[in-house]
Amino acid sequence: MTFFTISGFLVTLSWLRDPRAAAFMTKRLLRVWPGMLVAVVVGVLLFGPAFTSLPLKEFWLHPQTLDHWRNLLLIKDYAFMPGVFASNPLPGLMNGPL
Repeated sequence: MTFFTISGFLVTLSWLRDPRAAAFMTKRLLRVWPGMLVAVVVGVLLFGPAFTSLPLKEFWLHPQTLDHWRNLLLIKDYAFMPGVFASNPLPGLMNGPL
């Protein structure tokens, strides 16, 4: 809860310093997107192959794996990866608690 409170104050302060919508959104994108890029690359290239129960060729060609790259567009959340954590209550979910 504390993290989100502090984050809200910092985002508001950023807006108050420069209340132009285009500049604010550009700065937010440049702050958020690099971390998203790292998370998607690490998830797809390292964690996915390490934890999938599928053969690697099938994992790489699966539509859910290909969809996962679309997370970089920041439009829709593609959270599931094929065969990953298959025995969990929500099989395929990489970042559910987050």
